[in-house]
Amino acid sequence: MKKTRSKKPSLKVLKKKAWKVFSEYIRRRDKGICITCGKKDNWQLMHAGHFKHGKLDFDEVNINCQCVSCNRFKHGRLDVYAEKLIEKHGHLVLSDLVKRSNEIKKHSRDELEIIIEKYGRKINEMD
Repeated sequence: MKKTRSKKPSLKVLKKKAWKVFSEYIRRRDKGICITCGKKDNWQLMHAGHFKHGKLDFDEVNINCQCVSCNRFKHGRLDVYAEKLIEKHGHLVLSDLVKRSNEIKKHSRDELEIIIEKYGRKINEMD
């Protein structure tokens, strides 16, 4: 008789799932209010925008709710995004994000599974 192994999802699949859960958490946390222009809409219609693109993908300081216009069509409005981050977290926030973005490695399977569980739980606590 053959042993059946449960096939583990690929890192790509796990990262996509982790981003979906994390993005929902951010948009709900920020109550559907764009960090850059202040527009308020249903969280489901908003984006989770990055200050540092391609890095710090699951960092609660780096990622904030943004409207589609600011995030996509105005390329994140990083000048305003930076000002809002400083207002929210203090004048050292930008240098901290830059420093940490240079230290971050790719997420492991275990780290992605922890992100999925952690932010799934946080979403459930919001309801």
